[in-house]
Amino acid sequence: MPDVWSAVRDVEISANPRDPDPFATWEIERIRPHWVYDDPKILVVDDDIDTRHLITLMLEHDGLTALEAADGEVAMTLALAESPDLVILDVMMPGLDGYTVCRQLREDLCLHGVPVIMLTGLSGLNDELACIASGADAYLAKPVSRLELMARVRELL
Repeated sequence: MPDVWSAVRDVEISANPRDPDPFATWEIERIRPHWVYDDPKILVVDDDIDTRHLITLMLEHDGLTALEAADGEVAMTLALAESPDLVILDVMMPGLDGYTVCRQLREDLCLHGVPVIMLTGLSGLNDELACIASGADAYLAKPVSRLELMARVRELL
């Protein structure tokens, strides 16, 4: 199996939107990432169905299993039942917001070590600091590129 990280190092990332997607090379060469877990499960929590499905498609494209939750209460129930390997969490949701869910994950004895990526439309420095203060391992602003999201997922898995 080819070394995925050497493939990533060999790809030069450009800000020009006309440049090809670096992941396209992986698809052509049929390179699939090697995950530490046998079948990683990612819990995607967002009240916006389109965003949730888009993130799920990105994850499933790279061979990951995605679980979906539309709000914080469902997210906590799924997290306790399924023990995900990573949580991608929106901040602004009805009911339990992302900060509260993240804090509850950190307080739970079984889930406190699960990495959390906060994915939010909030983009100020204070918002990023609030995500980190709630216990998040990473912060990404919407809209997020597939490249950026998958880089963070790979980093935390």
